[in-house]
Amino acid sequence: MYDDKKEPVNRGYEGQKPGTGSWFARITGEHQDRNQTMADYPPSPGYSIPKWLSTDDRLGDAMSRKVFTPIGWPGANDNDIENREEVGKLMGENCLEITKAFRPSLLKAGVSEREIDLWIAENEVDVLRTRIKIYTQWHYCTIKAKPLASSN
Repeated sequence: MYDDKKEPVNRGYEGQKPGTGSWFARITGEHQDRNQTMADYPPSPGYSIPKWLSTDDRLGDAMSRKVFTPIGWPGANDNDIENREEVGKLMGENCLEITKAFRPSLLKAGVSEREIDLWIAENEVDVLRTRIKIYTQWHYCTIKAKPLASSN
C-alpha cells in the first residue's frame, strides 16, 4: 500500500493518530505474514512475470507497467489511470469485502476474533470516511504470440 504521495504507507495500529497508518495495509500484511511463506509467494510477481514469459519462444516481447490505483477515493489528478473516480469507488468496495474474506484464514492462523473485528472496523472507517488516502500498485503485463510459421 502507498500513501497519497505514492510512498509506502505504514500499517495501522491501536493507539496511533488516525490517518497515520493504513488498516488495509495492516490486515493484508497480517494475512500474508501468517498464511504464506516466501517460497509460496513471490515478493514481486510484477517483475518476474515478463521475464518468465519472455523465455517462451512462441511469444513476442513482454510489456509491463505499474499503475497506482486509489482505494476508496478518486486519486490525484495525475492521469495514471482512466476513470479514476469509478476505479477508486470500486477498489474501496473490493477492499472492504476482501478484508472480511480473510477472517477464516486469520482465525486459523491464531488471530483473535477481537483483533480481526478491530482491523475490519478500522479499515471500514479508513475507506468509507477517507481517513487516509491510499493506493495499491497493480503490476500488469501484456504479450502477443508470434505469428505461426507457414507450413507451405
